Amino acid sequence: MRALSFVLVSLLTVATACAAPAARPETSLTPRARVEALLRAHHGLPERSLIEEAGAPDAAKILRGIAADPQAFMPVRGAAFEALKWWPDEHTLALYTTAVGADQPASLRHRVLRYLPVYGEAALPLLTIALGDANPQIRLTAAYAAFDTPGANAAKLLSDTAASEADPATRDGMQQLIAKRATIR
Repeated sequence: MRALSFVLVSLLTVATACAAPAARPETSLTPRARVEALLRAHHGLPERSLIEEAGAPDAAKILRGIAADPQAFMPVRGAAFEALKWWPDEHTLALYTTAVGADQPASLRHRVLRYLPVYGEAALPLLTIALGDANPQIRLTAAYAAFDTPGANAAKLLSDTAASEADPATRDGMQQLIAKRATIR
């Protein structure tokens, strides 16, 4: 009987935990602390509505502050950069511009380069700089971003860069993107 009681209590505990709503940050924290807690608590990116609720009404401004803070915990900082894709304005593009700079960690530069295609033609100057970077991996990530950027100018940028690429592996990757772009566009 005791074993059956233990099993029933255990099942009830598990069922209660599974039925509980998604964890929300404590409301006694500052808006920035709530947004940081939310970004830290999710394996992936939390929904935009949760971020807005945690940082209301300044969610985008708070995310920019976290993303711009070099002392912020890197996974949280990276999540803040990613969440800013929901606020693709000139302030976010300016922040992305500084993040793509050569003085930033390569992991951050790779991450941010992938968010640039939503800016279309406005992203091309940044992609041009990244396509000329000394790091061939950064150049290849920038090539993927150029591939995802709509428009003939992005295609021309990718083609011109591939033609002058010195690293054979990077050049091959760029040429594969050009061939793929030709078949789908």
